[in-house]
Amino acid sequence: MTDRRRWTEIARSALGRRPLRIGAGLCLALAAGAVLPWHGWGERTGASVAQENQPDAAARARTEQARLSAQAALRNAQARVPEEVPVFSRADFQSLVAEIGEAFREGRPVEGDVALQQAVARWPKMHAFRVALAQLRARQGRLEEAEIELKAAAEAGFREPDRIETSPVFAELRARPAFDGILEQMRGPAPEREVQTPVAIPTPIDGLIATVSEANSEWSQADGVVRALFALPPPDERGPIGVRGEQAGVERLNRLIASGEAASNRGDFYENLDDDHAILFRELFPDLLRIEHAPEVRAQGYGYGLARGLAISADAEQYPPLIGNASLAMTAGSGWRSMARLALTRPRNPQELWRQYVSNQLYFYPEHNDHDGFHGDVFPANTPYMIVSQGSSGSEMTAMRAVAMILAAFTPETKAELIRRRMVSPVVQMIWRRGQKGVESLEDYYSPLAHPTVFDREMAESDRMVEMANALRPEQIPPLPTLKVIEETQPTPGISVFGDGLTQAWFDTPAAISRLFRTTDRTLTMTVAAAALNPDPKRPASFRWQLLRGDPSKVRITPTGERGEQARIEVDWHEGVEAPPRGLRSHRIDIAVFAEAEGAAPSAPAFVSVAFPPRQEREYDARGRIKVVSYDGAEPQAEYADPWLWPERGWRDIYQYDAEGRPDGWRRGPTDGYASERYTRHGAAVYESDAQGRPLKARIMAYPIAPENQVRKVLRRAGDHILVYGYDGPDDLTGYATPQIAEPAAKPLRNPTR
Repeated sequence: MTDRRRWTEIARSALGRRPLRIGAGLCLALAAGAVLPWHGWGERTGASVAQENQPDAAARARTEQARLSAQAALRNAQARVPEEVPVFSRADFQSLVAEIGEAFREGRPVEGDVALQQAVARWPKMHAFRVALAQLRARQGRLEEAEIELKAAAEAGFREPDRIETSPVFAELRARPAFDGILEQMRGPAPEREVQTPVAIPTPIDGLIATVSEANSEWSQADGVVRALFALPPPDERGPIGVRGEQAGVERLNRLIASGEAASNRGDFYENLDDDHAILFRELFPDLLRIEHAPEVRAQGYGYGLARGLAISADAEQYPPLIGNASLAMTAGSGWRSMARLALTRPRNPQELWRQYVSNQLYFYPEHNDHDGFHGDVFPANTPYMIVSQGSSGSEMTAMRAVAMILAAFTPETKAELIRRRMVSPVVQMIWRRGQKGVESLEDYYSPLAHPTVFDREMAESDRMVEMANALRPEQIPPLPTLKVIEETQPTPGISVFGDGLTQAWFDTPAAISRLFRTTDRTLTMTVAAAALNPDPKRPASFRWQLLRGDPSKVRITPTGERGEQARIEVDWHEGVEAPPRGLRSHRIDIAVFAEAEGAAPSAPAFVSVAFPPRQEREYDARGRIKVVSYDGAEPQAEYADPWLWPERGWRDIYQYDAEGRPDGWRRGPTDGYASERYTRHGAAVYESDAQGRPLKARIMAYPIAPENQVRKVLRRAGDHILVYGYDGPDDLTGYATPQIAEPAAKPLRNPTR
């Protein structure tokens, strides 16, 4: 076993164990709506680090079982929503439960603590949150606060005193005077609680207005969102009105609607999410049904800003076409961003985008400063889930009008089949992209010209889009390409990536995969499998992998399989990337995957994106080994880095290799200062050396992430363990490391981030 492997399996796993167990216990508590099952999760037995990590089969089996149990508990917590949570608050509840569990499981206790406090503040009567917070405070030694939370849990109806009394987590509380009183309260009768479960009743659509309210809405377990129920008005004997306006293709579309060759917008919904700041006027599309939001719905965060989980039922139709827009942006503070970038940079938002995509929903947002000549393209990924327009307020109107016309132009048979198969949005995206100026051939469609991050309104040719939509027949509906990462290289925490809980996986959704190049390794490698949804079994799909953005000499795509259903992707470090078609500065590469089937139209794209840290300055040697990394080396004014994705680290690492080319650690110092601190090849900070300068003792470091002035910063903290190095004689310059419990540090280590 190599020293590096030994350190990874023994010392680092010892550091990471406690946050994992807190997260697992917390997830179980929230799933059960009761006390944390501490036995087997949280107690320390007093064994040494080496004893705890003996690689025997039984121990490995127990560890794996605990990991699987934690994952299952998290899924249950996300699925189960207590009845006392109002329908329009349930998405927030699920999101917060997931955020808490992920933070503790991934070793981000500061962020998990903050999220748990938010949950208690939001739902003070939910005793599961109270008990979980009490456990956390007891572990932190904050006994008075733990006592307060247990008392609040008892008052909220928690009635499992035996588990509190016998848990070692609360051992130090037993001697406190109030503890017996809290247990006695838990043994008493539970307070009466009246939980009403209202039945949603479909609301008739009045004057083409469909109002979402608490009365007609219910929680859809299948979709994981709120579902509003409507009764459609009786058909108008006069038939569809058609489309008005002067945009190209209107006259042709109206002739098709009048002849019955086009379906019109009857049964299509439109949702405005910016208080009519930029609205698709009813006069232009009089057949569209408009969604409004009742005051009690608005008060719970729906109806303004980024589209939230909302499904629509219209009579028997569960997924009618729905388009919408929010011509808004977050403009204050360091977290400024467009609604579109917000959708890609908050946990679980990309999963909601996918749900919208396969629920016949499509939303439009302006890029507002996220894609311009000053900042460049700052989006972390490309997706087919929404349409982002170049510009600010109202710039999305051209795209929205064009898509409304596409929906109206489908033949009745094709539209019905698209709705049934939940393929409206993928096919609309395909037609929208093929209808861009200059996209004439299939090769043009497979090029960067058709798939920018942001679309220029001057490039849309709506007359061509109407023609393509009306020409599509049900048997020509293309399959939907989906992607899944089979395997990928993983950075080693504390050696090639710094920041507890940070990984390279940003999000994985079926039609868009996003990775952040956080490793110091020169190459990120992954194997991705492609599959097709809604394929014709008689016409199996094959897959086309296309580099849209990035240096072809630094991105290698190797498809395998008879139909290209899998590919090995290797992405080297990029200093910068030109974003087509405008040539903007960016720090991201994009790979598109298309599904092709005989006799079918080309599919919408699925994407693999890899984003690079904008402010990092790196040097690699001729062998591809890292030489220097200057974190946040570029001036903030010169290069924007999204603080939600790239936490600040104000240091520089200079790497060293021995005579045989093996890693020999690095020296660290401020970005613009002398690198005076020495780290071993295992990532431990050296604090004692021998006369030859060889490390004797080095402290394993932790890298917690903490919010500071609206910015996330990676801090450095001395861990609980050290590595003691031994050598086989004076000629042995490599040595071997043995982990031990750390003695108190003689002096605090420098922290150049503070």
